[in-house]
Amino acid sequence: MDKSNIILALVGFSSAGKDTLAKYAHDNLGYNFVVSHSTRPMRVGESQGNPYYFINDNEMCSLFVQNKLIEAREYDSVYGKWFYAISKDEIEDSKKYVVVVDFSGFLALKNHFGDRVKSVFIDCSEPERRKRAELRGDFNLDEWNRRFKDDLEKFPQNLIDKHFKLKFENKNIENSKDLLRAISKQFDEGLI
Repeated sequence: MDKSNIILALVGFSSAGKDTLAKYAHDNLGYNFVVSHSTRPMRVGESQGNPYYFINDNEMCSLFVQNKLIEAREYDSVYGKWFYAISKDEIEDSKKYVVVVDFSGFLALKNHFGDRVKSVFIDCSEPERRKRAELRGDFNLDEWNRRFKDDLEKFPQNLIDKHFKLKFENKNIENSKDLLRAISKQFDEGLI
């Protein structure tokens, strides 16, 4: 397999630091972003294409009907249903990518791209994740509780152990960046 075209899938709990680590991989390790589509509202500090292509429900439905998606998922937030998806047009054969996905997104990528997909599970304690979520500025306790419950259902420990050989706890972002750099180097050298 060509090591220069891997897809690094960062998977983990809400507010575990996946987006921060994806940005690090892009800015420092030579990865291209996979920008997903989302129907959720844009947050303060976000823009079109950063971190999502923000589209409406009809546009998402159209992409789905036209079979232009690798994967799609739905979340029942306290604000309503939100959809997220990755377009087939977003990933080229000759480039390496970093993508933040949930477990079903990881499985869909693995099904579509096979061994090209390498995964790392990012863990983080619940108190630390909640603190990070509160710092975003749009914190809603009901939505946090829903996301926390959803994470527990989607990521039981036996599932994490079965599907993710590489995992670490993001207690300190600088240490986590060092770990991701070391893992990426091993990917590039074909060691894992």
